[in-house]
Amino acid sequence: MLLPFLLGSCVEEFMFENETFEKLLVVDATLTNEDKFHRIKLSETFPFGNDNENPLQGATVTVDANGSTLTFEEIEPGTYQAATSFSALPDVAYRLQITLANGKQYQSSVEQLTPPASIDNLYGEREVSEGSDGVSILINSTGSQSGGSYYRYEYIETFRLDAPLWRTEEAYVVENNFPNCIVDLRPRSTDEITCYRTEVSRDIPLAATSDLTQNTLERFQVNFLPVTSYKIGYRYSVLVRQLVQTEQAYNYFKVINSFSSDTNLFSQVQAGFIAGNIQAMQSEEEKVVGYFGVSSVAEERIFFNFRDFFPTEPFPPYIVDCELRAPEAILEDRCGPLVTNIDSYSYVRPHLGEFPLSTGPYIVALRACGYCTVVGSNEVPEFWVE
Repeated sequence: MLLPFLLGSCVEEFMFENETFEKLLVVDATLTNEDKFHRIKLSETFPFGNDNENPLQGATVTVDANGSTLTFEEIEPGTYQAATSFSALPDVAYRLQITLANGKQYQSSVEQLTPPASIDNLYGEREVSEGSDGVSILINSTGSQSGGSYYRYEYIETFRLDAPLWRTEEAYVVENNFPNCIVDLRPRSTDEITCYRTEVSRDIPLAATSDLTQNTLERFQVNFLPVTSYKIGYRYSVLVRQLVQTEQAYNYFKVINSFSSDTNLFSQVQAGFIAGNIQAMQSEEEKVVGYFGVSSVAEERIFFNFRDFFPTEPFPPYIVDCELRAPEAILEDRCGPLVTNIDSYSYVRPHLGEFPLSTGPYIVALRACGYCTVVGSNEVPEFWVE
C-alpha cells in the first residue's frame, strides 16, 4: 500500500510503504556558526525495531563553500570530521558532496546560514502536562527582524545518581571450587556512591513563529520530566541547543515527527521514506535519507534539584529496581548464584532469615544499586555546579 503526502512546495512527496524495507544512505549533516571541527555522519538504514546503526566507511566527504573546499576526514566508522575548525558564515553558499567507497556520488542543494536568534530565557516550571505532574523545560526566544523563524531543538541531559544501597563493604569470592564455595566481605572505597549520567535527546522538538504577529517564542516546551523520572531524583541539568532552520528543513523534520515512532533518522519510518535535500548524482530515482542544513545556533544550560519543585513529594525511584534477594552460595552439586554471579550483585547486609526459602549468607541487590558506575561515571563533569 502506498500513501502519498504533499507538503506544499517545501518538501518533496512522501511515500509511505509498510510492506518493504530498502537499505538507503542516511546523512546526518548540519553546519553551524560555531567555530569547531564540524562532523558529518553517514550510515545505512536498518529495519524498524532494530537498534543497530550501520556506519558507512571509506567515503570521501567535502563541502563546497563559494568555490573553496572544506575536507572531512573519517575519525571513526561512519563519522567524518572537518580537517580544520571553521564556523559557517553569512552569504556563503554551502553544498555537501559525498562519494562512497563504491563510487556512488551524492550532493545536497545549496544552503546558506540562517539568521541568528537569541535564547532569552531557559527555565523549568512545575506543571501538569497530559495529565502528569512534573517539570516542563521551557524556552523564550527572539528571532531576527527579517520575518518568522523556524526552530529545531536538541538537548543533552546530565543528572546526578546516588547509589541508594552503597555500603562500606562488598562481597567477593574467596574460592569457587565446589564444594568450597566461599564468599567473604572486604572494605570498599567511596568512589562509587555518586555518579553522573548523560543522555542525548532522541526526539525533535520543533517551533515556528511564522504565524505569530511578532518573531518571538514564549513558553515553548522543549521537554517534560514527570515527577516519577529518575533523572530529576537528585540534581538535574539540561543543555538546550536552538538551531534556526529554513522553512524547508522545518517541514522535513515536521514530517519525521508525524510518522516516526522513535524519531530516529537512522531507520526508515515504518519502512517509509521522506525526501530531504540530498540527491544521488547517477540516479534521480535513488532515495537518500537525511537533510543538510546550515544553522545559526544558540545554547543555554540550567540546573535544578528535585526539592526546588517538589518540596514534600516522595523522591522518584532509582534508575534500576533495587529489589532485595538472598541468592545461595552453594547448591546441592555446584556453587550457587552468589558465587557464580557475584559481579551482578551489590552487598546490602547479612541474611538473618528474611528469605526463609534461601540459605544465602547475604542479602544483595542488583549491582547498580550499590555501584553507581554501572549506570554512570563518577567523574564530575567540568560544567557541573552544585
